[in-house]
Amino acid sequence: MPILPDSRRQPGHGQQYCPPPAHFFGGKHAAIGDYSPRTNSTGADSRSRAMSRPATAGALAVSHPEDLSELYALRYRIYCLERRFLCPSNYPSGLEIDIDDQRSAHFLARNSTNVTVGTARLVLGDRAEPFPVEKHCSTFPDFIPPPSNLAAEVSRLAVCKHAQSDPGEPPPWAGQIRRSQLAADQVAASRQRSRNSPTVVLRLYRQMYRYSREHGIRYWYAAMEKSLLRVMARYGVVFTQIGPLQDYYGPVSPYIIALETLDKQLEATNPALLRWFRQDA
Repeated sequence: MPILPDSRRQPGHGQQYCPPPAHFFGGKHAAIGDYSPRTNSTGADSRSRAMSRPATAGALAVSHPEDLSELYALRYRIYCLERRFLCPSNYPSGLEIDIDDQRSAHFLARNSTNVTVGTARLVLGDRAEPFPVEKHCSTFPDFIPPPSNLAAEVSRLAVCKHAQSDPGEPPPWAGQIRRSQLAADQVAASRQRSRNSPTVVLRLYRQMYRYSREHGIRYWYAAMEKSLLRVMARYGVVFTQIGPLQDYYGPVSPYIIALETLDKQLEATNPALLRWFRQDA
């Protein structure tokens, strides 16, 4: 099995690695932490933004500096303090930020009490700079990448372990999934670090889907563990592997999915989820 050169290898599970400064890193696809998140309540502007949001669980694209600071703080707690993927001393501000954030669209998931419980980003294509997955993962020799301006990478997907303490109303696509399977996935998400809450993750994916459709993005890259890959596949989101299993913050493989293919998959297996993805948030 191909292994990244020593200069690019990252630690496996259970190892702490104090890396070079934050700009070195691209981003593993997903992580889950067990801290209790806090609401952002600093200043009148923050309160007015919070009051404008509906009191229901959901996800949204964000660009306001306070929202971005909140998601960077969540990433710091999960990636640096909980999972030890990154060295906390490299982030004295308590905000996990890297150079790819400057060219990314950012997304937050909140519960019904306005607590941030998950975050993700889409790293946008740049002809002068490869995607993080291209920098840190090798691909199969026959893989032909799509044009960078039509692609984005799902990255820094992080979900609070306590997200299920207030999941909100059942999502409209839940009727398409066996209730026993949905419940089993939710329980697994609350108990295992390697799993993510399917409800929170899919809410984030919904906003990334809408953003991608609005901005002409046709392909998603992702570096993911098999556990998350299996959960996503159960809901009809099936990625294609484009490279071997390798050590990048633990065992992950690089994947890609065309949004046209995703539409066809969901139309055939989970049309309610596709309708929900396309509905106005």
